[in-house]
Amino acid sequence: MKPARKQLKMILIVIMVIMITILLISCVTPYLIPISKYPDLIDVYPYLSSQYMEVNTIRLHYRLYTPTVDPKGNVLLIHGLGGSTYSFEKTIPSLTAAGFVVVAVDLPGFGYSDRSGNIDHSQNARSTLLWTFLDRLPSDIPQVRWHLVGHSMGAATAVRMALARQERTASITIIDGAFGNPDSKRNVPLWIPSVIRWIQVLVQYRFSNPKQIEKILEQGYLTSPNEKDIKGYREPLLIDGTARQVPSLLKTSTDVQIEELGSLNMPVLIVWGKNDPWTPVADVDRIAQILPGATYHIIEHAGHFPLETHPDVTNSILVDFLQ
Repeated sequence: MKPARKQLKMILIVIMVIMITILLISCVTPYLIPISKYPDLIDVYPYLSSQYMEVNTIRLHYRLYTPTVDPKGNVLLIHGLGGSTYSFEKTIPSLTAAGFVVVAVDLPGFGYSDRSGNIDHSQNARSTLLWTFLDRLPSDIPQVRWHLVGHSMGAATAVRMALARQERTASITIIDGAFGNPDSKRNVPLWIPSVIRWIQVLVQYRFSNPKQIEKILEQGYLTSPNEKDIKGYREPLLIDGTARQVPSLLKTSTDVQIEELGSLNMPVLIVWGKNDPWTPVADVDRIAQILPGATYHIIEHAGHFPLETHPDVTNSILVDFLQ
């Protein structure tokens, strides 16, 4: 029996040594893989319409369009996770042609906006930041109420903005909105430094690979993206500091719950891709129970990006609603 006990003890010791070694390797390895540092200043003008504004020490990239006729109203476009103003390339022309002043903005940490180290990505902070941004636009922009249009994560930002300043909100449009679940629990241990570092490494090297961007877009589009779309999404993600934003985003992003939509007291438009693989169309039924007076449109054969894959029908719905 004694030799057997000694053998078992040796096996347990070997197992413990192996586990400790694996743990040490997993903790050390991500720090051996370089990730980009925070840039001192993002000074890129990717579009002819690109402009910048510093708001509360955060530098925002935005694009402003004014119609050639008397403005019918102001529209703010807010992109989703991993997106930028590029997400609205097929939306902006229809809105300006219909006579609206259009502003598309990159949220902090995305597109060509600020990548500094201590950004609060909560929806409350975004709401305050964007309302301040709108208040500081050039004086020739009509100071009227705003139509807020949010896609995916940006829909939650739009809802928080509308709830914060209902008197400044003319309407709100939710396109395949990504809202939180109060019963969900975060399973990622963000208090462990090596876990944070692994997340940064994986994000940086995944987004730097055009094949990975193509794969992600194909899942959301439900069809193969073209080279322009891959480039439009990938290039902002290559900016230094993007990967370093992810832990802060996960820590400070407070999701807006669908139930909060019941407090909206302005016209609401809900647009959804019927085959959305990421934010299921079943969420529309939940919203309809809370907002029975809203306007609803389900776009057949569309995925998570109907504004990009089905621009004609999406733009027609949006313009009709705004007018």
